[in-house]
Amino acid sequence: MNIKDFLIYPAIFTLNNDGSFTVAIRGWDDCVTEGKTYDEALVMARSVIYDMAECLAGKELIPQAVQAQKGDVLIDVGYDLAIKFMLRNVMLSDRWRITDLAKKLGVTKQKIARNLDFSHATKLDILRQFFDAIGHPLNITC
Repeated sequence: MNIKDFLIYPAIFTLNNDGSFTVAIRGWDDCVTEGKTYDEALVMARSVIYDMAECLAGKELIPQAVQAQKGDVLIDVGYDLAIKFMLRNVMLSDRWRITDLAKKLGVTKQKIARNLDFSHATKLDILRQFFDAIGHPLNITC
């Protein structure tokens, strides 16, 4: 698993007759949003990725970004969120629950949940500890 697979998602922006924009995230079924302006549509695109990931977390794998096509707008979700997407997918694939991780690390499940929350900024060192604990060391390369 590589962070680049979760960092930038291509989106299809369609200009509507009223000047608003409809946005579909490529590779995510039914992941569509709108914005009255282009700038608002950009904000909404990132928000819909976050919302869909929040719904999927712990139940289904969060989709990796697909190859962008000509004309796509690239939506950068940021490193913190991309790493959390990766971690949530590894936890689901390896059947790690929040309570299991909390027990392994000797902390409360609330602390784990807070640090996995997509709306909460988490220090990289904490995320690294989580990856290490579940047997998937986090590697960052250039």
